[in-house]
Amino acid sequence: MQRVVTLKFPVGVMAGSKSISYIRDGLIAFNTFGGMLDHLFQVVLKEAKLEFAHSLYHEWRLYTSCTLFNMLCLRKVRDKSNALTYVEFGAGEGHTLWFCLNYANSFPNHRALIDNSKFIIYDSFKGIDPSLPSDIVLADTKKGPYLGCNIDRFKERFNGVRNLILREGYLPGSLDVHPQVKGVDFLHIDTNSEIADAAAMRQSIENVNSGGIVLIDDYGFPQFRSTFDAINKLCDEICLPRPCTLPTGQGLLLI
Repeated sequence: MQRVVTLKFPVGVMAGSKSISYIRDGLIAFNTFGGMLDHLFQVVLKEAKLEFAHSLYHEWRLYTSCTLFNMLCLRKVRDKSNALTYVEFGAGEGHTLWFCLNYANSFPNHRALIDNSKFIIYDSFKGIDPSLPSDIVLADTKKGPYLGCNIDRFKERFNGVRNLILREGYLPGSLDVHPQVKGVDFLHIDTNSEIADAAAMRQSIENVNSGGIVLIDDYGFPQFRSTFDAINKLCDEICLPRPCTLPTGQGLLLI
């Protein structure tokens, strides 16, 4: 949900400046939002609004995700790598994966790389494990598939992705069922559970390649303070720098 508003400030603080307000995503910004001026992103966003049940009010987060992924693709192409590995814990309807794929495919020199890459998704496609205790209150993710997107709908949505691997099961329990993924280039964590987020991070972080990107959705949101604390505690334990908290609420680690 985007809204242009005019706010009043004390003398010397950009009085009368216009801001971009994404109230539902907890973000008000006076800086230029590149996504508004990026024609390729706007095309992808327009298509996504026809594809998903979600309103996609979190477009600044989506832009952050897909531009970071696209930078990674550019580096891989320049290094003459022919593939990368994308791993996501908690995909929901597939917003982040969809934006990353479609935005990167807007660049012709990235298409061969994308076609050869692996996209590994961990999700129950049934919501959060109801047995998990949590300080996070998100009713829409605990009563079944996120916005009705079960595994069959997810497969249908991404049936054109050649190397898509779905690892179905409640997190973190399913981490013990599936083999670990080695050589991860892009790691996205968005389970809406502090326990599952920390467990996914603990298992995966040592498998992220040098130069890899780790993006933790919701990390800085007030209602996800338990996730913030759990991730920071883990980073301290394994002598890893704490994520950089972005204004979008995401946490970013460059490995």
